[in-house]
Amino acid sequence: MSDIESQLQKLSSDIAALTKTIAGAGTETADGYRAKVGALAHDAVEASQNAMAGARKDFMALEGDVVTRIRERPLQALGIAVGVGFLLAFAARR
Repeated sequence: MSDIESQLQKLSSDIAALTKTIAGAGTETADGYRAKVGALAHDAVEASQNAMAGARKDFMALEGDVVTRIRERPLQALGIAVGVGFLLAFAARR
């Protein structure tokens, strides 16, 4: 009878150790996922900031080109602006 009790106690301690091992593995897995998600979020933020910086740089260059062309040909720019205004007014009436 004592042999059965000792085996039951050993089995109980083995189950407790197994439970702790499984819980530890789950915690490690969750921590790993958190780290991966954090790294992905950081990468996404960095890529977004780089894209915004590139778009800002392109916009500034485009703005400089438009200003230069308007200064070179002010009458042509005025004609284009008037034409676009008439088209928008015509479209707004319908």
